[in-house]
Parts: sequence; C-alpha cells; structure tokens
Amino acid sequence: MGDMSKIMGGPVSTVPSAAGGIAAIANWCEALQGKSPLINALHSIKDAVLADMAILTRYSRVSGDAYRGLIADNAPHAHRTPSVQGGFGQDMLGAYATMAKPGSVWLHSMLDEGDNDALHAFHRARGFVETAVIPLGMDEKHYVLFELHFAHAIGPAEVGLINMFAATMAQTWKNRTPGVLTESMLNRARRPQPATAAPILSHENPCRLSRAEYRVCLMLSRGLSKPQIQSELAITNSTMRTHLRNIYAKTCTTGQSDLIYALMSAEPATHLGLAGAVA
Repeated sequence: MGDMSKIMGGPVSTVPSAAGGIAAIANWCEALQGKSPLINALHSIKDAVLADMAILTRYSRVSGDAYRGLIADNAPHAHRTPSVQGGFGQDMLGAYATMAKPGSVWLHSMLDEGDNDALHAFHRARGFVETAVIPLGMDEKHYVLFELHFAHAIGPAEVGLINMFAATMAQTWKNRTPGVLTESMLNRARRPQPATAAPILSHENPCRLSRAEYRVCLMLSRGLSKPQIQSELAITNSTMRTHLRNIYAKTCTTGQSDLIYALMSAEPATHLGLAGAVA
C-alpha cells in the first residue's frame, strides 16, 4: 500500500455537500428495488462525490472477465475517447478482487504498482488522476465492483463521503431486487445499431478499429482463443481486455460471442490484411 498523503497532492475540488450525499444514497436504494433507473443512481453518486465517471461492473469469478458495465460519464458522448464497455476495478485490485471485503474502499493512489496498464492508459487518455473501487458483493459465479474516476486529486471530504457511501451501498446491494443490474445493462444495450456499408473486417474498416483492435478481431474470426491471441501479439491479459472493451464499443456488440457473430455474419473481403486498420 502507498502513502495516504499521496491522495492529498495536487489541486483538490470543492467540498461535496452532505445534502447531495443523502439524496444520492436515497436514489441508489430506490434503484436497487427497481423503483427508478439504476443509471440515474450512478449519476447521483458520481455527482455527490464530484467524480467524473462511475462504472458498475459484474465480473466472472472463473475468468475474471468483465461483462458489459453500466457507465455514468460526465464527458459528452462525442468526447468519450476511448469508449469503455466495462470497468477497470479488476485490473486495479488484481488478486484482491475476489477477497476484498464488500463495502471497503480501494484507492488507486494507495495501491502498489502492478499489472494496471489498461487503467493507466485509460487515465492518460481521459485525464483522470484517481480511481476509487468499492466491492459490492459476490456469489458463486460473479462479483460486482463499483468504481469512481476523478480528474482531480481527492481530498478528505470526498474520501470520507466515499467511505460512508461504500458501507451503505454494499449493505443495500445484498437486498436488491433480483436481476436489477442485468435488466439495467440490457436496457442500455437496446439502442439502434449503426448501419455500416461494409463488414467489420473489410478494407473500408467501417468501425474505425485501431491496428491492434483489427488484429484481435481478425484472430477471433479465425477461431483463436484469447490466450492464443495474447501469446501471438505478446500482450498482457489486461491489455487484451482493454482491446476488447474498445472493440465492443466501436462495433456496438455486448460481449465476445456477440462480437464473433458480428464478425462472421457477413463475408469479409478477401484481402484481410492489416492495411485497412486505422491507427
């Protein structure tokens, strides 16, 4: 663990209000009972602690892979670069992800450096300097992490409010209406699909995949597994997850099986080289 004083360095935002915190918790509790949209609760909590993004993500206990996350983002849609589909909590916590106590708070600035290249790249791209992760709960197959991203160094008031939220959020998560997260993610995924004039892997590269993302898609379409792709491209597991998150966002797919179906649903061009990939 790092030095607690590290989170106090740099410019600190204005102090969050207690009234905003109470309203945010009320919204969260209502959303977990299916009485209001869960995405609205994420925005309330994000705004209450002066964060710039909140992500609620369910992970597989077997593979550690993230399912599609529920994301509340301050940035206008056109400026969300890179786009994200899932969270970075697993990358940040590593082995602690399945051992952390529900309701505990983990700050990126207080953790030892590790295999966090995906989170570091995301921070650089979006100008974020801090991330707080709250484990909410776990069952036989999944665990759920809530994370907050900040473009400023967070001060004692924000840390205190996050800690207050964390215990209540984990406790109420245990009593949520079954299926509330799944239904929320499905509702967010039900949006018009972009019409493309060419297959994903065609020369036109209609989804504007980067060179690395194009390679990953090409290998998936040829039946290679994720470990095989990582070995072939000499990339880490977290980098592979980052590529997939970006690919899902650009292709409007909701997971690997959905992506592979999209890749195979139309006959790609015969010249599937990498020349069409846009860096």
